Amino acid sequence: MSRKLLITLIAGLIIILGALAWFFFFNSSTPNQTNQTTGTGLPFGQSPDNVSTSGSSTTSGSSISTGVNSQGKPVSKLFRVSDSPVAGMVAFNKNKILTVRFVDRATGHIVDADPTTLEKTSITNNTYPKIQEAYFKNDGSAVLLRDLKNDSDTIENISLALTAPKSITVASGTPPQAVATTDTLYSVKALLLNGNIDDVSVGPTNSLAYILKDTGSIITSLFDGSKGLNLFTSGFNDWRISWPTNNTVNITTKAGTDISGFSYNLNTTNGALTKILGPLNALTALESSDGKNIAYSYVSSGETVFFYKNFVDKSSGKVLPTTFADKCVWGKKNTNILYCGTPTDTINQGEPDNWYKGATHFSDQIWKFNVLTKTSEVLVEPKKDFGVDLDLINPILSPDEDYIFFINKNDLTLWALKLK
Repeated sequence: MSRKLLITLIAGLIIILGALAWFFFFNSSTPNQTNQTTGTGLPFGQSPDNVSTSGSSTTSGSSISTGVNSQGKPVSKLFRVSDSPVAGMVAFNKNKILTVRFVDRATGHIVDADPTTLEKTSITNNTYPKIQEAYFKNDGSAVLLRDLKNDSDTIENISLALTAPKSITVASGTPPQAVATTDTLYSVKALLLNGNIDDVSVGPTNSLAYILKDTGSIITSLFDGSKGLNLFTSGFNDWRISWPTNNTVNITTKAGTDISGFSYNLNTTNGALTKILGPLNALTALESSDGKNIAYSYVSSGETVFFYKNFVDKSSGKVLPTTFADKCVWGKKNTNILYCGTPTDTINQGEPDNWYKGATHFSDQIWKFNVLTKTSEVLVEPKKDFGVDLDLINPILSPDEDYIFFINKNDLTLWALKLK
């Protein structure tokens, strides 16, 4: 072989190897990693790496990934449950099968969905148009629908008792056999709740707590309005209400950027009122189901900050990334665990007012915080991993805490994140 030919072959080989190296370098994919931070002190957690200052992310229509295939089955841990806007939901075990029951916002129809298959079954066809909010009993057997009566500013509160279709008995066989009916529609008993009801919460005992805006009274009652009890009356009525433990209702002033906020615990047995937070500007708060922890956000020197406080050991500390307590849910199996949607964008001044009004939107990550071990873990980054902007509100956990269900504030669709 001539020296010239050998040089030509070697040069050609070098060019080919270089081209292959270029191809694999620019076309290789880096596996997704779960970012986790641990620490021995507070603050714990860290701010997202991809921070911008826009604070105004919006959805991108049909280009959004839904996490389901063409047959409507989940293909990722994050997926959309309902394609249309929903007013509220509850997750429970129905005949030992996990079910998420939700209200279609446009029609008021109630639908059951299996999150493992996304098979959906309509259980009511009674039409209640333009439902704004829906609050379910924990077992899904009743729901309070809230709409704007005749497109006015008057809120109408309709309580529905839901009764499942009964089995039917067939005469064949000895003795006669009971078999399940193929009818999926539940019977519905509806009634109107009286009073100018403002904010509503469902308690652990399946009762309602709500505020009567015209009288400033805080009331507890059954879902049908019976056994009403006036816990507290005040000249001030701009409260947010929640019912974390059997004997404690939490009331927190509605958040406003320039408003000093307070949070109180109201004893449902003796009516005693105990201040737990405040004064803090733009205060939002969420108490755990055992009453031992509270997560809260507020504005300090023009910046939104996020903290937790333990009422038992008096510990407290700052939590990062920053978010609003409205975007969080406490675990019940482990009440030191807090799941939150946390904005990837900086929370600018004027929040949460602008967010409540719909003037700003956020693209959230979903984080898991442990306030006992002071560790934090990002569970999913929807924008980065799936190309979807999710502005998380109203999160709930499934009974076994293997799913988080939440509403995307951007379009009010129902989503799920599989945790296990």
